[in-house]
Amino acid sequence: MSVNDFIKDSALELFQTGVTANSVFSAVGRLLIALAIGFVIYLLYKSSFRGVVYSESFAMSLVGMTLVSSAILIAISSNLVLSLGCVGALSIVRYRTAIKSPMDLMFLFLSVGIGVCVGAGMVYIAVIVVAIFALMLLIMSKTRSDEELYVMIIHYTGTDITEKIQSIMGTMKYKIQSTTIRRKDVEMAVEVRVKNKNLSFTEDISSLENVNDLTVVQYNGDYIG
Repeated sequence: MSVNDFIKDSALELFQTGVTANSVFSAVGRLLIALAIGFVIYLLYKSSFRGVVYSESFAMSLVGMTLVSSAILIAISSNLVLSLGCVGALSIVRYRTAIKSPMDLMFLFLSVGIGVCVGAGMVYIAVIVVAIFALMLLIMSKTRSDEELYVMIIHYTGTDITEKIQSIMGTMKYKIQSTTIRRKDVEMAVEVRVKNKNLSFTEDISSLENVNDLTVVQYNGDYIG
């Protein structure tokens, strides 16, 4: 059979094949499985989030992404002509939402991949992948350092207070990243690693003479605009 004959047969099959009870039950079963696994991905994302601003809408979209990608594959896997048409239709879709965190991007790919596996009927692959992924997150959380990185912005007036800051911070891991001088006003940016969220040293620094204000921002390597 030639390729043209195969495409013609697929086109005829698309219009001649009706909806059966077995096909409906199979599609509903796969979608429910995709919904359940998508909710597991949602819980994994929520428990492993380490960013600055948590987005509940993004977390919920992971469930929807799993369900929708599964539904698309269920629809296109039944017929060659339909799959070619969907590929052409989906190729014109453009997403302009910026994903700034590599972890968020990884969870998006996970949701799409799981949806594809479930839609193709390979539920066992989806379960295995999610289990291995959850195990990976657990191992990473156990080996994670208890130190957190902060950026401390100090505004002061007059004489240099670097030595006083060094005396207060003692043996802590820190690094003066920049010092900006505007006439008598000085802005100093200090990168510091803190254990167990112990920020008591900031009170001693803010109480120094000539210190106008002090701001501490947690930094996880991602820029949040």
